[in-house]
Amino acid sequence: MLDVARFWLDLGIDGFRADAVPYLFEREDTNCENLPETHAYLKKMRAFMDQNYPGRLLLCEANQWPEEVRPYFGDGDEFHMVFIFPSCRASIWR
Repeated sequence: MLDVARFWLDLGIDGFRADAVPYLFEREDTNCENLPETHAYLKKMRAFMDQNYPGRLLLCEANQWPEEVRPYFGDGDEFHMVFIFPSCRASIWR
């Protein structure tokens, strides 16, 4: 995947929007949400981008509540930005 990312970054894209992030990895006997493997990979991807393509952006889509999405920032070593879809629902603003 890093080679694929390198291809697009070398073409000049500004970053990536990753969909369904809590489900990037699968493990039997789990619902596959928020696995440690996911966070380990995201840290690797962020380090790769920071080292080779500073100023590029990683944007996360995770259809989960804010407290469940917070870990996808890591300690500033995972995503730069996160969509928090439940906070965008009209029912919350009623």
